[in-house]
Amino acid sequence: MDTELFYPKKLGDVKEKKHVLIASELNWGLKGTNLAIEALSKLRDEIVVNVICYGKDIAKTVALASSLGVRLNVLPKVPHEKLNQYYWDADVVIDQFILGALGLISLEAIACGRPIIAYVSSEYDVYRDFPLKDVNSVDDIVSALKLR
Repeated sequence: MDTELFYPKKLGDVKEKKHVLIASELNWGLKGTNLAIEALSKLRDEIVVNVICYGKDIAKTVALASSLGVRLNVLPKVPHEKLNQYYWDADVVIDQFILGALGLISLEAIACGRPIIAYVSSEYDVYRDFPLKDVNSVDDIVSALKLR
């Protein structure tokens, strides 16, 4: 990870609603984006949801969000070196809920000083001290978002 691109920036002014960025690829089978949308629907009046237009399930994700009353701001896919702007604009970053391990998105968002919500499996000893483990259901995601 390039620490010259991904580094902490202070959160901006307190906003009326929490800004959530779904930064992982919109791929339901690989990343569990559908779980994130279902969870966000339970908090739809409290949040602003941004997604990056990236992944095979973008149309399904937009349709699911619409059917659940979640207004999505679809952000254009940008070159990797510009992703930091998306992270810095977020109050919390959502990654994946299938794999059980941190990926590059989570690491970059953390490096940018943003909390992440992702499925980190307690079965992996390397994550022993990670604050949120085993977040891989709609209710778990909602609870984690309420903490942030």
